[in-house]
Amino acid sequence: KIQYPGVDATVEQDLGNLKLLLRTLQAIAGDIMRQKIDTKTIFMELAERLREEIDYVAEARNIAEFNRLLAGDDDILLPRVIKELSSRRVLTMTYVDGYRLGDVFGTETDAKLRAWVARKYFCLVWRQILEFGVLHTDPQPGNYLVTWHPKLGILDFGSVCHFPEPVRAASLHLAQAIIAGDDRAMAAALVKLGYLDRA
Repeated sequence: KIQYPGVDATVEQDLGNLKLLLRTLQAIAGDIMRQKIDTKTIFMELAERLREEIDYVAEARNIAEFNRLLAGDDDILLPRVIKELSSRRVLTMTYVDGYRLGDVFGTETDAKLRAWVARKYFCLVWRQILEFGVLHTDPQPGNYLVTWHPKLGILDFGSVCHFPEPVRAASLHLAQAIIAGDDRAMAAALVKLGYLDRA
């Protein structure tokens, strides 16, 4: 993975444009919808994620962390970083071979395999949120492969979010409340997560 020269300057230019767009959104929300939007927090989060995407040293750390977190899952295959051949703008990894998710979900693929991949993908994302508190924040199909074993391969760890422990715990409580049909517990978790104001 090699970064094109000037990508960092382009990202900063995009962030400048984003700041203007968010100011416009804030004005529209205030005037028309009578809603206050915290554009500063939105901008800070997006800026952090975009700058993280072009820092391959950070991505190498993310890959190492996910290898550690998922070490006990034999159904997952991750690349490993070759440190001596990597830098901030060059990331050298072991090769992960397989089929793209879009190809696997075609009607010609065995239905049992499609069901296995869908369940594994779903469980993997929720495990990250509810168990690890660490989320691969670009879970689009292009970042996953299915090997012939089968195993689910994950690619591109440029954007990873770490949740504070109270957020991970509240997310777990919310999931448990939804499964149990417990409206009170659900409301309490939503308040802790900041989705609802305390009544």
